[in-house]
Amino acid sequence: MLIQRICDSPFVALSTYHRLLSTPHTEHELRTGRAGFAFGVAAFMWWGVVMTLYLAAVKAEPVEQLIQRICFGVPSVLLLVALMRQFPQLAKALRNKRVMLLLLASTVLIVLNWSAFIYSVSADRLMDASLGYYATPLVSIALGVIFLGERLGKLEWIGVALAVASVALATWERGALPWISITLMFAFAGYGLIRKRVDAGPLVGLTIEMMIALPFAAAAYFWLAAQDRAAIVSAPPSQLALMAIAGFMVIAPLVWFSAAARRLRLATLGILQYISPTAQMIIGLIKGEEISPVRMAAFVLIWIALFCYSYNSIQRSRRSRKT
Repeated sequence: MLIQRICDSPFVALSTYHRLLSTPHTEHELRTGRAGFAFGVAAFMWWGVVMTLYLAAVKAEPVEQLIQRICFGVPSVLLLVALMRQFPQLAKALRNKRVMLLLLASTVLIVLNWSAFIYSVSADRLMDASLGYYATPLVSIALGVIFLGERLGKLEWIGVALAVASVALATWERGALPWISITLMFAFAGYGLIRKRVDAGPLVGLTIEMMIALPFAAAAYFWLAAQDRAAIVSAPPSQLALMAIAGFMVIAPLVWFSAAARRLRLATLGILQYISPTAQMIIGLIKGEEISPVRMAAFVLIWIALFCYSYNSIQRSRRSRKT
């Protein structure tokens, strides 16, 4: 399925450890599995907890936080490309017109995703973000049917239907479309669909995406400064330090996720990815966001849908190991 195949993207992915890992036959495989599980948990906890708290701590408009992520992220990814000796792959991708066109489209989607999440933190609407990220795998399944001609089993159809019902409940409760949830789920699912068709690795692809976005981000920063709205101009040292590490905040979980992806089965990563929206929901509750009975029902529907997907994914993985 599509959701199982997009896990090499930096921005996708709890069941029990021993039942989800590939069955180890040697001590080396056991150590590798444990390391991969630790890297995966670290990456998704970072995206769910550390990134959420970091964005809340930066005293700047959402648009400036997005700009900082791009402007300070480019040097970070280029340094990582150098350390991993991937400049030849980067140069090859930059010469490929098809790759560049696809990455242009994926850049738009990932910037939309980042923008919606940053806004959800600043506006205290983490529940909307959590619902969107919970529903993302199910949207990816639907996109696989529409664009890749994939077929769904009975449980997967049930999961997609429940996801639609969940969004419908959230819409009915709010009286308007939950645009944060919808933007997050469709932007990230669409991003995964495009990136799966790009002949470029996760790091190379992310580097080019950030390079594409950099001129626009820099121009926007100059505009904010001209309007006297750039917080970085008058920020105290503590805030400047937080702003300066924006690139590191993006790259660190990517490195851990890549390490996990090399060591774990995709089914395991597919389950681990639910750490992030769960953490976001908990943080939202701690911060005092209200969750009405209708919104709670929407989350319950999503959880049932994800159980259907996860159960089907695990069963398919077990059958494939037997053949």
